[in-house]
Amino acid sequence: MKKMLIVGITMSAAGTENSFLNFVNHIDYSEWSVDLLLAKREGEWLDRIPENINVYDMGEDGDLFTLSKDNSNKTINEFYQKRPFNIFKLFPTLFSIAVSKGNKKTYAKNKLWIKMMREMPRFENEYDLAIGYWGDRTLFYVVDKVNAKHKMAWMHFMFPSPPRSPKTYKKYIDKLDKFVAVSQECSDSIIRAIPSVKNKVEVFENYIDKNRVKELAKGDCPFEKSGFDIVTVGRINYDKGYDVALPAVADFLKEHKEAKWHIVGSGKGSYFNDFISAVNQLGVKDRIVVHGVQSNPYIYIMNADLYFQPSRNESQCMVVDEAKVLCKPILATDYPTAKRQLENGNLGRICNFDSTDIYTALNELYINNSIREQYSKRLSDLEKTSENKKSTKELLSFSSI
Repeated sequence: MKKMLIVGITMSAAGTENSFLNFVNHIDYSEWSVDLLLAKREGEWLDRIPENINVYDMGEDGDLFTLSKDNSNKTINEFYQKRPFNIFKLFPTLFSIAVSKGNKKTYAKNKLWIKMMREMPRFENEYDLAIGYWGDRTLFYVVDKVNAKHKMAWMHFMFPSPPRSPKTYKKYIDKLDKFVAVSQECSDSIIRAIPSVKNKVEVFENYIDKNRVKELAKGDCPFEKSGFDIVTVGRINYDKGYDVALPAVADFLKEHKEAKWHIVGSGKGSYFNDFISAVNQLGVKDRIVVHGVQSNPYIYIMNADLYFQPSRNESQCMVVDEAKVLCKPILATDYPTAKRQLENGNLGRICNFDSTDIYTALNELYINNSIREQYSKRLSDLEKTSENKKSTKELLSFSSI
């Protein structure tokens, strides 16, 4: 029996976690013994981890993997209370953060995180294959802290957004056997930035469990229906574009008082607080409903008149593919993979990432029910949502295992 370790962060109800769950459901457990190491054993989807998988966590050090600008001081202080003499190693990097600007400041913060991570203990078990599935932080951890014959990492983002140091990433990707991109656009972005890693990058699109999506979408509507219900699923953060979408949606709701915007997701820190404050200031708080994180977002999508994805950045938006499975009319901003996912507008409306254009598109889709019906019919006529051309077995194959 071959041994695999997958390194993650939490099991929140979100895109990366959804991708992970669909991936592990396609592993051959007669061939692989699988361990999952989470930074924190928490999240709405913790109970969805397959019983075949042994789950570990990083204890108190796992807080480092949820480090953000909103909790950085607290997390760093607590981390070094256990390592008081090691903090002196950070002074050059802290100085660099203080005096740098723009991308250089971001690179320095990333370097600070890596230096702190390296002070964590190694995960002492030995594996045939170790996978950093939750993006960069798990990539760094797998390379530096895991004993494995072969190493892989998943790339769920468009490089380099937010800013990432090509030099740092090259150093770590060079130590991997494979670097898995969830879309061709995602792959192209890293190769443009670091051409020398081209032979390490493989495209492997996220699985969509269509039967499960359809089954979970059944049942009573979880919200009070209005005359026109717009649904968005996703964390309330910068990449999801809520700040640009809000003025457009607010104007739309003021004009069409029977409509509502339902957000299935939550957030934290200054971005989330600013968003909620803006909702209140714009006078639409009664018709923008933040439902928080839900373990079953599909029943919300199923009861929408329009699914709306206002993202700045997506490497492969799983929830758009899931809305396609449910044959819902879709409005998406022109994030990097939108044209491919919606066949250049044949399967849904694509608008510019601009408040004015978002408002125009919302209004157009509201007024023209026939356009929404056409999108739904085209989706229902599709034989199936795109599947992976490569199997999990192929992806996990290495000559020495």
